[in-house]
Amino acid sequence: MTIRKRGTRYYYDFMIRRQRYRGALPEARTKVQAEQAETKIKTKIYERKYGKVTASIPFAEFVHGVYLPWAKANKRSSSDDEYHAKVFCRHFGNKSLSEIDHQMIEEFKIKRMQSITRYGRTRKPASVNRELAILSGIFRMAVDYDEIPQNPCRKVQLLPENNQRTRHLSFEEEHRLFAEMTGEREYLRPLVTVAIYAGPRRGELLKLRWANVDFDLNTITFRKQKQTKIAPYRWNQSCEQLLWSCAKRLTMQSLSL
Repeated sequence: MTIRKRGTRYYYDFMIRRQRYRGALPEARTKVQAEQAETKIKTKIYERKYGKVTASIPFAEFVHGVYLPWAKANKRSSSDDEYHAKVFCRHFGNKSLSEIDHQMIEEFKIKRMQSITRYGRTRKPASVNRELAILSGIFRMAVDYDEIPQNPCRKVQLLPENNQRTRHLSFEEEHRLFAEMTGEREYLRPLVTVAIYAGPRRGELLKLRWANVDFDLNTITFRKQKQTKIAPYRWNQSCEQLLWSCAKRLTMQSLSL
């Protein structure tokens, strides 16, 4: 038996087919109880590995019945998960979770790299890696739900990424851009000014509120879309003049009401 005691808690640690299994046994109060619990864990693993348990539920059923409801409740990017789930389900069809191995994941990776996007371009490695990350999350949850013994994505290597892109507007391009923001487009000038000089994402820019603007510290605080962290940005003279102008105009409008 491979039972160890650390402090007041027992832990199991053993290998099956070169795969390590270890964890805590919080309910065990004696070594005998810990050994009995370990035996049950080993039996459960052996049954799954050597076919005594029937195949797990279909991949698509698990995705729609378990993973996506969890993603909607816990992830801000759940809409992305829903989109990618359609891709996964089309590829893996009605295969059960236990049927899908790392070779099938590799085939999926290659197929996605060779596919063409709706914009007529080849798919970038970073896009495929994001899909693999979501797919791995699905299988990781399946492991937690005891549907499969291990995550098949663990043996799949991510693609090397080279998405570095440097693109800045020249002074001439900036001048032409602002020259177009007249008449019906005038309302875009504040958004474009902040976008150029502060560099937020589109979602961060559209969610910006006056409460995020600090005229004492001369900073704008953008709330990250995928994180709970905040990113303060110290504005330059162009942003300062624009924001003061907008604030004064709003103040005058409120006083005239």
